[in-house]
Amino acid sequence: EPETILSGEVEYSWRFAEIGSAVVSAYYNQIDSLVDLGTVGSDGILQYQNTTEPVETAGAEAELRRDWRGGWMVAVVQGYQHTRAGGLLDGGELTNAPAYMASLKAAAPLLPGQVTAATRVRYETGRLVTSGDRTDPFVLWDLVLTGAVPSFRLDWALGVKNVLDWQYSYPSGDEVLMASLPQPGRTAYVEGTVSF
Repeated sequence: EPETILSGEVEYSWRFAEIGSAVVSAYYNQIDSLVDLGTVGSDGILQYQNTTEPVETAGAEAELRRDWRGGWMVAVVQGYQHTRAGGLLDGGELTNAPAYMASLKAAAPLLPGQVTAATRVRYETGRLVTSGDRTDPFVLWDLVLTGAVPSFRLDWALGVKNVLDWQYSYPSGDEVLMASLPQPGRTAYVEGTVSF
């Protein structure tokens, strides 16, 4: 059967001194008949099934951002979520649902109007895995250069994800023997988009 989702969010934002902004939001989600992978019978056959208990999430997020002339920017974002199955206050914790996340973002023009450098440092708390253990919290640092070549209608990006090569993992599901799966280390990438 299809899932049904009830979702609501309240957001308040304001600007100050024409160069700064702040956003605070709170949200609530309820999923009924969540489609989840489970086992059937004693032989452990995997099958997608609807859960019988609702899954509820309540959370909040706040962002404080400062912009300067010329394209400089700094922003701090923090978020917290509480996700439970069977009841928001007394239900069971779900796997792969981090409770706290935070990030620091910054951007600066290297060649005004042509090349911009941006960076982000992100932190997440550990996540529950099916064995009852938790993955370790982690910190990821990303760097990217972006630019444009208007004569070719080309936008480009050159970046490195996980600059510090932090070893971290995410919980896996019942279809995988390992309780958690290692994620990629330091990764370089190039992107290009041509508009017609």
